[in-house]
Amino acid sequence: MSRLLSRWASMHRDRRIAHLTAWMFVALFAAVTTFGGAPDPIPLITLAVAALVTAFETTGACVGLLGLAAVWTWVSAGFAPDTWWSLPAALCMLGFQCCFLLATDGADQTSIARPVLNRWVTRTLTASALVAAGASLVLVATGAPRPSAGWLVPLGLFVIAATFVAVARTHGPAN
Repeated sequence: MSRLLSRWASMHRDRRIAHLTAWMFVALFAAVTTFGGAPDPIPLITLAVAALVTAFETTGACVGLLGLAAVWTWVSAGFAPDTWWSLPAALCMLGFQCCFLLATDGADQTSIARPVLNRWVTRTLTASALVAAGASLVLVATGAPRPSAGWLVPLGLFVIAATFVAVARTHGPAN
């Protein structure tokens, strides 16, 4: 625990924000899979442990383990491939992968260079918009049934988009 505390104490503010944003996306992903399906508890516990491991060691292998745990959680929830729940889950996975990769691009004590941050935010927002538009078109075209709690999907998409915008505004070129 002292290793974690000393790492976080010496970590630059930009990297802490990137880590916290990534963990928020992991929590949203867990919520989406829980609301949209019935995942087994073991994959959810594995997802939580993998997210905790990234607090101590954020390497490509740890982030990859977290990604595998997320996929396992998603598969265990028993979703059909043509469900509306796949859209917010995919955006959450994109969000936490991008945030963790951005947080690990350099030493913990250094700031994230603004040109790098702006490039990542722009590309992530573009990919998110393309995924949301493409998936929505496919789901509407195939007549995929809306979830019983239909208001949760738009709310989830709004929360995810608001998070991306908040991070972009907080770390924009003027700051």
